[in-house]
Amino acid sequence: MKKSAEVFVLLFALISTFAGCSGNKKINLNPHDEEAITPDLQWAVVKVPYAVFRADCDYESEIIRHARSGDIFLVRGSKTVLYVFEDTLLESDIDKEEREIIEESENVNKNKKPVRKDKKSSSHKKRKVEQNIVWYKFDEGWLESSQVEVFDTKLKAEFSSESYKK
Repeated sequence: MKKSAEVFVLLFALISTFAGCSGNKKINLNPHDEEAITPDLQWAVVKVPYAVFRADCDYESEIIRHARSGDIFLVRGSKTVLYVFEDTLLESDIDKEEREIIEESENVNKNKKPVRKDKKSSSHKKRKVEQNIVWYKFDEGWLESSQVEVFDTKLKAEFSSESYKK
């Protein structure tokens, strides 16, 4: 019984050793490219079909270059910008507590449903919305964070880049 357990463990160890080595994955590691594995740098992969580099971290800033999905860039810095804008809510977006249900009157046909009215006279309501947007600085210009995915090594960025190019 003890011998069969030892044989089983030995057989399992041999199979797992060879199974782990059977893949033909190539890692293109250039020993002269120190930036590829430097942990202090960040790399960004464009994840949208077309990204727009801007001269400054602002949507109104001049467009200076374009990039395609899967392109890789070295991140030179980042900045968080607070945007404040007015958002219009439609009647369907307003909370139920803000609504007033007017029950059917006795004179109205009983087949009709109750009528909902907003407390305000219009069917739209405005509110101020604040949103922090992260912008990344590159040699080519600024990109908004929703357009890129950031990695801590170039190798990870290159691996991810392949999925965005398909």
